[in-house]
Amino acid sequence: MKRQIKGKDIIEDLRSGMADWELQVKYRLSPKALRTVFEALVQRSVVSHSELYETSPFYREATDGFKERKHCRADMPVYVPVTDLGTLGVGVLRDISETGLRVAGVEASVGEIRMFQIPVNMFIQADPLLITAQCKWVETKGRHKVYTVAGFQINDISETVGATLREFTSFISLRCKTDDLPELE
Repeated sequence: MKRQIKGKDIIEDLRSGMADWELQVKYRLSPKALRTVFEALVQRSVVSHSELYETSPFYREATDGFKERKHCRADMPVYVPVTDLGTLGVGVLRDISETGLRVAGVEASVGEIRMFQIPVNMFIQADPLLITAQCKWVETKGRHKVYTVAGFQINDISETVGATLREFTSFISLRCKTDDLPELE
């Protein structure tokens, strides 16, 4: 007989800040079972992939492990402001790769094309990045203070911008290959 676990209970616990290991203990789940529960919740639209990806390191690691990415995606461990040059609105960079970026706090609609300025010179010796990208999805987040998070697909970029972007993502994310970077002595 299979045990019944209420998805809404797990989501409430996750949203209240419960860690993955605490969920495993509370619901007596193996890592494989927790992954299966997470996949079922996303499949049934009880929780979005991006919310679970953002709140659960276990889910993020499992997802990244299953989907081999062509380009490194760097999750931002620190505050990186992103300026929308069309509206002069400022958002927060959540993650970035050579093909896309996720930005919180910038209002956008699916299909819109935006130009962003990202101050990578805070981290590496380079000019701020100017990136043109098209909005692919938007989600509303927050309980007390509502804000949006949007995913943007980067349009054509020059080789120079691409090289700077690769250097930046490699610097931010230790998971990325750093073959193109000079060795440090």
